[in-house]
Amino acid sequence: MHKKTSITASKIKLVIVSNIPVPYRNPILTLLAQYDDIDLTVIYCNTSEPDRNWTTNEALSYKAIYLKKSFITINDRYIHFNFDVWATLRKLSPQVILTTGYNPTHLISFLYARLHKLPHIVMTDGTFKSEQSLQFFHRAVRRIVFSRSVAFVGASEGSLDLFRSYGVSSEKTFKSCLSIDNDYFNNYQHPLASKSDFLFSGRLVERKNPLFCIEVAAMVAKKLGRKVTLAIIGNGPLKEKLISYHQLIGDQVNLEFRGFASQEDLPKHFLSSRIFLFPSSWDPWGIVANEACAASLPVIVSPHAGVAGELVQHDKNGFILPLSVDLWAEAAIKLLQNNKLYGQMSKSSLNAVALYNHADAAKGVADAVQSTITYHPERSEDLRKVVIVQRRLVHYRVALFEQMRVYLRRFGVDLHLVHGQACFNEARRHDSGKIAWANWASCKYFFKGRICWQNFSEHIKDADLVIVTQENKLLYNLIALFVKRPRRIAFWGHGANFQLQKRSIFSAFKDFTTTKVDWWFAYCSLSVRKIEKAGFDPNKITNVKNVIDTNFLAINIASIDEMKIESIRKEYGLISGLTGLFIGSLHKFKLLSLMIEAAVAISARHPGFILIIIGDGEESSRVKLAASQHQCIKYVGMKVGNEKAAFLRVADFIMNPGQVGLGLFDGFVAGLPIVTTNCDLHSPEFAYLVNGKNGLISSFSLADYVDHVLMVLEQDSLRHSLSQGALASSKLYSIENMSERFSLGILQCLSEIV
Repeated sequence: MHKKTSITASKIKLVIVSNIPVPYRNPILTLLAQYDDIDLTVIYCNTSEPDRNWTTNEALSYKAIYLKKSFITINDRYIHFNFDVWATLRKLSPQVILTTGYNPTHLISFLYARLHKLPHIVMTDGTFKSEQSLQFFHRAVRRIVFSRSVAFVGASEGSLDLFRSYGVSSEKTFKSCLSIDNDYFNNYQHPLASKSDFLFSGRLVERKNPLFCIEVAAMVAKKLGRKVTLAIIGNGPLKEKLISYHQLIGDQVNLEFRGFASQEDLPKHFLSSRIFLFPSSWDPWGIVANEACAASLPVIVSPHAGVAGELVQHDKNGFILPLSVDLWAEAAIKLLQNNKLYGQMSKSSLNAVALYNHADAAKGVADAVQSTITYHPERSEDLRKVVIVQRRLVHYRVALFEQMRVYLRRFGVDLHLVHGQACFNEARRHDSGKIAWANWASCKYFFKGRICWQNFSEHIKDADLVIVTQENKLLYNLIALFVKRPRRIAFWGHGANFQLQKRSIFSAFKDFTTTKVDWWFAYCSLSVRKIEKAGFDPNKITNVKNVIDTNFLAINIASIDEMKIESIRKEYGLISGLTGLFIGSLHKFKLLSLMIEAAVAISARHPGFILIIIGDGEESSRVKLAASQHQCIKYVGMKVGNEKAAFLRVADFIMNPGQVGLGLFDGFVAGLPIVTTNCDLHSPEFAYLVNGKNGLISSFSLADYVDHVLMVLEQDSLRHSLSQGALASSKLYSIENMSERFSLGILQCLSEIV
């Protein structure tokens, strides 16, 4: 007999073994220590290293232990061998060990994990490119460590490529980007009074190529016919050589040696410069590029730095060029002479670096740590089994199930997913998802998809809980409900057909089945009320607050630059402040005729107004006809990915007088208020729309709907307020929050099983 499941769990005792405290990693570790399910301790080999000027006397906001100093120097690299790490680990008694390198201290920690049968996690800033020149011994060490580790954390796509080159599967890799405090740069108010043309920041050593920067500056000065200023932040053995060279070209380049700059003072220097030069001949990443982008600087970088092609994109927020003085000078002159290009790249830098933040970096490590719980197959007999059955798996549910699986495993629950394939009409949408650990139960469709047979009996034989969707057309669900009932069965769904205009025998049967399950996972508060009204016990309803995964959409939106926006505006004749947008399936419940009439009426008041319509469906011909008859309507067909994100960046608000559902989140993520009506066609997600907060809801009439759209169009302060509300809603209704609510509901349901 199973033990009763508790919905509280002990924290995972995580120990990270690292060389020294690093300023740009400390905030990430601080956030990691705040995770409710992680008990973090960091073991450092030393407080600092001789070639580092970082401040280390400040108190850390997480538990840290310093080992006895013990290292040797080989080729300007510090090799730590702290044998007391073994006793320290034994005292801490960790459940998971993460190491950040391959020094003897790290390898001792790895050996400790192996002997004590603990999950070991590899973490690196290195990349496939940066480690191509490693000798046989170093590669052999990595092969041994990688083959016996359960999760891998990399700072960049290059790091993930490195893992893959050793045969590590993608499912075991996690990304924890290198990041800085972007907000500190954005809000910094005290830059230097004078502005330099160029900035170099880094140690003054050969591989950083500071002398190359002086040569580029001199070439630019020669071609522009004026003296240019190059500011240099940092110290190192090349300083005297740089001073000597500067004496030869002092009439062309004003060289400012600013020495070492503290983390607090860095924004002052970056914000007082125009272009950042990063000519490194070897750098796994280059955190200085983050600092430059956070200061809105275009970056010229060599292809030998890890940021090249990731944070820094050629022709978007800078240039990736070989180490040729002529090429770098030509690119620099372009930026100095073309204000429009400079402005576009400056903004693109700011947008790009926003994706590299402390919160996401901490989450990458946390996800890796949480995933280790799944690497204990010997414990599977003690786990409770929960099966979720889906007729088909759509891409926007993948992240939900992945996160739920990791979350539930920590509480002794093994989540299984069973799904089949889409019907013919759905397959044309190309929106299917894929999960490696999911099980297959084929669907057979009848009467043009109105009836579906999906026999999933073999997957639920020993399940403690089976969760299915409440759909009359799913015949085997009814068998599971009334004939071959599992130990516990739950519904997940709307709780009613919200688009149904009148009662029927089918809706009556759906109401009948509503109360026949052991638990309900309701989409939202509207669904909860429907289920309660049917007579179901409210104490057995979990409001999951249904959402879709919008993380990729948010990334795509942030990546759209001004050049793309201007291109779309020019192509369709769009005016900022006068652009409405519709995104969704083109069917009768969207009330497209009303929307088209409204657009024509609004255009009569504001001739520059244009409504962009994105989507496809049974009423696409109606939209195409309207677009051919009215200049204010532009139909652009189906758009996905970056193309969809670009139109969301261009638009000022969303128009949709009809059914509002999951598409609501497009507007939330883009910060676009939606204007709709109080028609009776909305999906449960309509509950997330708060009139006057993140959108407007008019009465169900053309005149009132037009008036509400005009309010958003004509009142800038209202549009701004609604936009902020929409963005706030995107954070409130997230896939992470839904995953946690859904998982806790499962645990509550299981807790009733004795």
